[in-house]
Amino acid sequence: MLTNKIKLIFILTIAALAVQLTGCKKPTYYQLTDEEMTWLVYQNNQVTTFFNGTQQISYLVSIRTKAYIKEGDTHSEFTSAIFEQMQDTSAFEENKKGQLYLFKGADGFRVTFSWPHFPLKAMPLTSQIPTAININGINFLDVYVLDGTGLTDAENYIEKVWYSKSKGVIQLQDITGDFWIRDF
Repeated sequence: MLTNKIKLIFILTIAALAVQLTGCKKPTYYQLTDEEMTWLVYQNNQVTTFFNGTQQISYLVSIRTKAYIKEGDTHSEFTSAIFEQMQDTSAFEENKKGQLYLFKGADGFRVTFSWPHFPLKAMPLTSQIPTAININGINFLDVYVLDGTGLTDAENYIEKVWYSKSKGVIQLQDITGDFWIRDF
């Protein structure tokens, strides 16, 4: 009888230790909030067109994803939109795409941005202060002006990008000084 009690105590102790050890490692999830998701204003397969007065240029949102990056017991959520210039004949493959990237992790929330043929990659937007601007008679109150002037060349020929948190890219300026205004 005593042996059965000892066996039972031993089994219960082992079970309690197993539960305690496995219970200590709960995963941590960093999820994007609805407010943070408002940065992602683009839809899959959306075409955005810009005009410079005589010509047009169009960009396609080719991929829009949302997923988690897992590092140990930490799960950080991200979402992104990939931009491609349509009918791009440039030989420079690495500069043909841009990305809007939202990430929520242990260090907080961040938004980075790049644009096809724009020299600055993964520009942080959440660390900047937006400004109000009027473009083509429309007032925008949440614009980030990304300036790559002086860094442009034949490969990266977009000098400036005007990015609105609520509308996305609203204006571009190329290396020749032409302004490309988005057709809303």
